[in-house]
Amino acid sequence: MADTKQQAPDLPVYLFTGFLEAGKTKFIQETLEDERFHKGERTLLLLCEEGEEVYEPDKFCAGNVFVRNIDEESDLTVEHLKALQDEIHPERVLVEYNGMWMLDSLYGNLPEGWAVAQEFLFCDATSFLSYNANMRQLTVDKLKSAELVVLNRYNDSMDRMEMHRVIRAISRRCDIAYEYTDGKVVYDDIEDITETLHKHFGENFFLEVQYHNTDAQKKLNQRILKLSEQLSIPLIFGYDSHYIYESQTEERNNYLEARGIVYDEDERGWYMDYPSEEIVRARLREQGVLNERQIDECIKNTDILLTFDDIVLDKNIKLPRNYLFDGEWTGNKSQEWRDQTLRNLVYNKWDSIKNTVSESRYPEYIEGIEYELNAIIETKMSDYFLIDYQIVKNGVENGGVITKTGRGSGVSYYINSLLGFSNIDRFISPVTLYPDRFISKTRILQTKSLPDLDLNLGTPEIFEHSQRTVMGEGHAYPMISYKPLQKSSAFKLYAKSQKLEFSIANEITGQLKGYEKAVNNAEDDAKDAIDLYDFVNPQYKRYIDESKKYQGIINAKSQAPCGYLIYDGDIKREVGLIRCKSESTKKEVITTVIDGMVAENYKFVKNDLLKVDVWLTINNIFKTVGIPTPTVPEMTRLVEKDAATWKVYSSGYLLGVNQCESKFGVQCCKRYKPQNMRELTSLIAALRPGFKTQRDNFLNRLPYTTGVNALDQLLKDSFHYMMYQESIMTYLGWLGILQTETYAIIKKISKKKFKAKELAELKEKLLKGWIKNVGSPEGFQKTWEIIEAAAKYSFNASHALSYAYDSVYGAYAKAHYPFEFYTVMLQHYADKGNKDKVIAFKHEMLEFAGIKEGAYKFGLDNRKFTMDKKNRVIHPSLSSIKGFSQTVAELLYELGQQRYKDFLEVLIVLKEHSISDAKIQDLINIEYFSDYGDIKYLMRYLEMFNQFRTGKGFLKTLKKEKGFLLGIDFDMIRRHCESETVKTFSKLDSISIIKECMVKVEEKTTNKEKLLRRREVLGYCDVIDKKYSGYCMVEEVNTKYAPKISLYALANGSIIDVKIPQKCYTTPITKDSIVQVIDAEYVPKLKWIDEKWVKQTEKEWVVSEYKVY
Repeated sequence: MADTKQQAPDLPVYLFTGFLEAGKTKFIQETLEDERFHKGERTLLLLCEEGEEVYEPDKFCAGNVFVRNIDEESDLTVEHLKALQDEIHPERVLVEYNGMWMLDSLYGNLPEGWAVAQEFLFCDATSFLSYNANMRQLTVDKLKSAELVVLNRYNDSMDRMEMHRVIRAISRRCDIAYEYTDGKVVYDDIEDITETLHKHFGENFFLEVQYHNTDAQKKLNQRILKLSEQLSIPLIFGYDSHYIYESQTEERNNYLEARGIVYDEDERGWYMDYPSEEIVRARLREQGVLNERQIDECIKNTDILLTFDDIVLDKNIKLPRNYLFDGEWTGNKSQEWRDQTLRNLVYNKWDSIKNTVSESRYPEYIEGIEYELNAIIETKMSDYFLIDYQIVKNGVENGGVITKTGRGSGVSYYINSLLGFSNIDRFISPVTLYPDRFISKTRILQTKSLPDLDLNLGTPEIFEHSQRTVMGEGHAYPMISYKPLQKSSAFKLYAKSQKLEFSIANEITGQLKGYEKAVNNAEDDAKDAIDLYDFVNPQYKRYIDESKKYQGIINAKSQAPCGYLIYDGDIKREVGLIRCKSESTKKEVITTVIDGMVAENYKFVKNDLLKVDVWLTINNIFKTVGIPTPTVPEMTRLVEKDAATWKVYSSGYLLGVNQCESKFGVQCCKRYKPQNMRELTSLIAALRPGFKTQRDNFLNRLPYTTGVNALDQLLKDSFHYMMYQESIMTYLGWLGILQTETYAIIKKISKKKFKAKELAELKEKLLKGWIKNVGSPEGFQKTWEIIEAAAKYSFNASHALSYAYDSVYGAYAKAHYPFEFYTVMLQHYADKGNKDKVIAFKHEMLEFAGIKEGAYKFGLDNRKFTMDKKNRVIHPSLSSIKGFSQTVAELLYELGQQRYKDFLEVLIVLKEHSISDAKIQDLINIEYFSDYGDIKYLMRYLEMFNQFRTGKGFLKTLKKEKGFLLGIDFDMIRRHCESETVKTFSKLDSISIIKECMVKVEEKTTNKEKLLRRREVLGYCDVIDKKYSGYCMVEEVNTKYAPKISLYALANGSIIDVKIPQKCYTTPITKDSIVQVIDAEYVPKLKWIDEKWVKQTEKEWVVSEYKVY
């Protein structure tokens, strides 16, 4: 392969030319305000002239724009421009060029590597023809290379055709845009564009006609015929098909109605099916625009499709071979170089860490490394590992965070640990891990199935940048994710279109979501085994079947959450790109047009850069503690006999403990009480839906056996259950199947891909192995049945182990560093705007660790969540409140470190630092200034302060009318002024007046008012105080049937949904009321089934007595 990436990429130059006041500055300003163009790239903006418009950098949507002036044409030298490049290190250059300078002055002096990417000419339409007549040479100079000519300040009274003629006489290639003063933009006539396109594409250019029998289509076809005759461009017929058969009209209408899409009159009279040629001809005749010759021509020309080259997408592995490795492009390197480079790298890493391994185990490790290297080299996969190694290395060097626990089958490969993709060591794993689960020669060479290495990252954006550097520009892009309607969304659409009874539709939707949750949680190769009707009542089968016609309709597209295409070829030209919206940032991004499924089918390499929030928080916790994050082997030793860590699981205080913090996970942990990593790994696997028939037995730690002692011994690490796919691999290997083939067999069994004859042959082979090991066929049939069942639900052990380590890092941190744990977690979820999670953590930290929430208080450190271990509190963060930036929080902290006599001095300093009244009021309402008085007192203080404050000083005169409206005693004012007229007090001592007025304010804020004011500012209620036991604030009220009330428990911070029987609902309850719950029971829910109320397993709180305050 030619080494196409060794040259440094050109520095793109965007050139804006035109005469003074033509609109260049405005256009550049608006472009840099647009996040689609400017996302913070280092941009050098060269200004070669100054007009009336000036730049406003504070409005740019991102920073990194460096403005430099070039005042003289003689300053346009290679040396000067290169010096600017060395100073700024720009990623691109924008040039606002002087209209009086010839372009050769710029083009002839561009430094090496600078290349004009686009050139735009801006003209004032009111003076364009005058400039052309009087400065013809300068006009021609700018027009001859422009790609777009924009004529600003255009209006319909101008001679557009003359402007068009002038421009086209010089340039046939540029686009022409006419911008009106109201911002409307029109482009050059379609005739002109059509002629340009025809000249470019020649005989491959056609004009399309359609057969809709509408006035609009008839007029359009007539215009197309005229163009065809004028320019000698052939006609071609085109369908506008939205479905195949006319009978499907209703289905499409139902879909549009359910989506709320209305086309009004746009589609009236359109044909949207896909009919035969005979019907096409009949419809064109009925339309009456084309004659028979033209109808024949446009239909015959559709045969051109038969002459197209077939697009053949081969299914050979497209592993990139040209990438930047250790500062050198690898395109021309041999396979031997690649293999030896990987081998040297692996053994260098082994040499650096082998001192952590017992010397007696060196042979075992080296044998394992050789086994893995052999599989990689024989399958020619070295590049796969070298690319990811370089991406990770660069990313980490630039501050990126990669998890220590890895993910998926990749952790079963020790080489991945050596290369820094995880810390897990399969040789000392608490569960058996097989490298063949990740790579096997059979799978790659025979089925061309690529390895699937997930890079689990706390900061994927850093590694994405690293990936672009390693692969080179244009060879790495995020992939698209198509969003087809799933079973539940398809059913909801169907139910809405059919106006299905709400209660039935709601119940079916809930059941379908349970099914889809199970599918989403399943491994890819186990999804097919999950039965829909394990979740959905079979009585609803008719509705599900009828909704199937909507399943799979692509409803939306977005950037795939973690998948990136890396490819040696030009992705833009060979694969294709499309603009999408990122689900996480909501910004538009460029993605490939193919998704992960297509990439896998055609053997493109999909690189997964997964965002794993848990590792951002884990790293931050240990950073806050002041120690390095332990490696996985270190953590294994730390928790081995650490009662405190395992008590976290049995206690049920599992917020922030990965995989276990759901309500279901908490219940299972409290029952099972894991005591070591092997048990925790098994528990993680047991939480999966596929294991539910055996889960109770497992959670209750009841004895379990396969009934075959030899098999039980093989399955010791999964407590005799066929819990893991690796368990089955162990069994198959024990019976004589090569380990490299075992995983493929599991997949074929689970997906029922074995033909009857193949399955019989496999069973016979296994039986022979059984008899050889056991001595008789007795017991084989039972184990075979277990294998058939387990293949459908068993979990990837390496995946479960990774999850278990993610989990135990959190549990260990919570057990030993609770202050750091809760501080980091509170800040993390506050930054994400997840108020419910913030409340839950505050509730739990009090119950689990006796840590109270501190206060928002002037003088305390509220810049972020901060620990006060001495007083066992964590102070909250001001920046988590809407409207309070980190800058404001920092400023308030600095101001709070000074001493003030009274609130007046506080207000003066706040105003001097431009803190707004709205922010001061919010701070008063959360009792931030409680040291200076009650909320109502301070609000009145602020009001009086504002009445007497003027600019940076205070009033010296006061009209008596205003003093009367303020309710101020005139005798008091007289005590603090030196002169008085009939209408005015003069030479006031405003400060003394304010202070004396405030002495008389005695009204106090009630507890309820404090709660409401606080919630108004914070967005949630945050009071937790055991003295309020039994008292709740009402969050929501629904009295449509039996009253359902959502209560915030002031004693512990819990949100509790309760029901009040109609007969007990004696006093109306309204939102924001304070309610005392006097009597309540936690009882099974009732559901109306077959004309009677039936108790459910799920429970709810029912309140029989309460009091409203």
